Amino acid sequence: MNITDKTQETALRELIGDRLKHEMGRKSISADELCQSAGLEHDVLASYLNGARELNLNELRPVCEALSLDIMRLVSHKFEQTKLQYRQAHRKDKKIAGDIENVFLLIRDILPRTKNIHVEQPDRSDNNFIDLVGSLVPIVESIKERYQSVEEIIQDLRISILDIKGGTDGFDAFLLSTNRAFMICVNIDHHPNRIHFSLLHEIAHYLFDKEHTVPVDYYPSSPYSNYIKNEDIPEFLANKFAQFFLVSFAEAQSIRKAWPNISETATQLILTRRTSADVIANAVYDINRYESINRGVATGYQEILKVVQDSAQSKFNDSIRQFVKESGAHTRQIILDKQENYSDSVWSRIADTFEIQH
Repeated sequence: MNITDKTQETALRELIGDRLKHEMGRKSISADELCQSAGLEHDVLASYLNGARELNLNELRPVCEALSLDIMRLVSHKFEQTKLQYRQAHRKDKKIAGDIENVFLLIRDILPRTKNIHVEQPDRSDNNFIDLVGSLVPIVESIKERYQSVEEIIQDLRISILDIKGGTDGFDAFLLSTNRAFMICVNIDHHPNRIHFSLLHEIAHYLFDKEHTVPVDYYPSSPYSNYIKNEDIPEFLANKFAQFFLVSFAEAQSIRKAWPNISETATQLILTRRTSADVIANAVYDINRYESINRGVATGYQEILKVVQDSAQSKFNDSIRQFVKESGAHTRQIILDKQENYSDSVWSRIADTFEIQH
């Protein structure tokens, strides 16, 4: 901020107010919610947001706790943050993600540098479903020519992984990123097929959204519309990237042609690709939409899903969960090896949040 006639104290108050407003917006917390959580009167919070109140750490501390915001980061000269957006995340997930984000910003410099690869970017100039999918499919196919699995992608790109027990009702996964570091946080309490899809989803954000904000968990409001809202495009593309990595466009076409005799093919895909009936059904449904050929195939998504569920045997391979756990252990060891870089109090916080034995 360019300080002219303002005193440094006034400038700092306004800066803190702007940062608080930004965090409230990023974490989708209203003034009423924040006041209730922090135990502050509305006029007190309003005066902080307007830069009119003298800074009082005893008042700001509960505000920061309610926002899952490190108070030292709030008042520091350089206010760093990731590109994570919280949007529709539940309160528990916001707390988990916020605490991890704070620690990630403390340890990001010791994480492995990710590998940059050239990947064509999807054409986002048109919100039409057909154009978005049409630009994405060849990109997915080119990546599948380079990598056989999500494990290969993560290992080659050197993306750090943190496994988290977030509960079966918790978030799926989210990507923490700055200009210098990246880490995918994965809830390992979910079904392994869901974990697999979530990893690919976050890989898509890494490949396509380095300059965009990405949400903890956000379900597009119009996933089956022929026109995708601008704010939904990043999530739409990430979902379709994961979907077509697991069930290719050509494979979905083959299933549709064989409809409804799909039992063997669908069961084989579920087992070998570590995917689900939902993903297969979405892929077939997208083929119908993309090619506008519906004769002989159930046209509604729920109808397609029921046929796939009735035809395919439910099988799963737990190898992806084990990979995430091992990758998380590797990340923790990297951090543990640098314990001497941190004060006792900071290290205790890092270890507690990342569940590092100390």
